[in-house]
Amino acid sequence: MKASSIVLGIACLCFSQLTLSQNPTKTGFYGIPGYFDPASGAFSPFNQPLVTENSLSAAAASPSTGKFVVNFTIAIRSSIPTAYPISCDVAAYTMEIDASYNVSMFNESASVVATRVSATSATCTVTIPYSWPLLSPSTDKVSLSYSISTQGTTNALSSRTSMLSIGKIAVPANNATTTKTVSAVI
Repeated sequence: MKASSIVLGIACLCFSQLTLSQNPTKTGFYGIPGYFDPASGAFSPFNQPLVTENSLSAAAASPSTGKFVVNFTIAIRSSIPTAYPISCDVAAYTMEIDASYNVSMFNESASVVATRVSATSATCTVTIPYSWPLLSPSTDKVSLSYSISTQGTTNALSSRTSMLSIGKIAVPANNATTTKTVSAVI
């Protein structure tokens, strides 16, 4: 899967909220927004902070900033010719719901091309700087995920993608660098 596919998926998620808000007959928010971890089967609802004019001004005045750095070691087990680049993609996502059920979504993503160490291994480092005007950063959670992919040429199509969750973490301290290490197989 290419980074453009991830970005398209995130854009569809963002625009779905705009579409739903266009129906004047619907009121309120349907469902419980949250994070489902398919590995453990656990569902964690997102926080619903009480929003006031002061909290909105404070969040805008002092956003949560920092960067996520994900270091990859990739074991190449598929038949991927060395001429085909391997893409490393990382996404960070969080959302908040105010007292009026207005949803604010914050999405960041970045991609780099991996460096082939050998025919069977590669490495890459993806860095995502962020600045989010969060209302409740002390209780919010950030979901991190990645994908490793390669796309062949039209003459010799060879495509492979691996996508996994890195996990859900607390919003880091302001101006912090959060580093994660991933051992991936493609």
